[in-house]
Amino acid sequence: YALQAILELNKGTKQIEITGIGENICKVAEVYLAMKSRLGDSLKITSSFIGTSKNKGKKSSFLTIVIEKSI
Repeated sequence: YALQAILELNKGTKQIEITGIGENICKVAEVYLAMKSRLGDSLKITSSFIGTSKNKGKKSSFLTIVIEKSI
């Protein structure tokens, strides 16, 4: 996931949104840290959202972060 996000940012995409639902919330942080180790200080989190949503009649927690690469 991190490599794909880095490629998108290098193509010129201004922001990337990464979302983890349920057990995959921790992967959002892992992807961000992997990207940060490659891109360094040019990467920053512009916003984050935490909440719950209904999925197949069941409530699940989610975490979304919006990442931006500065030039």
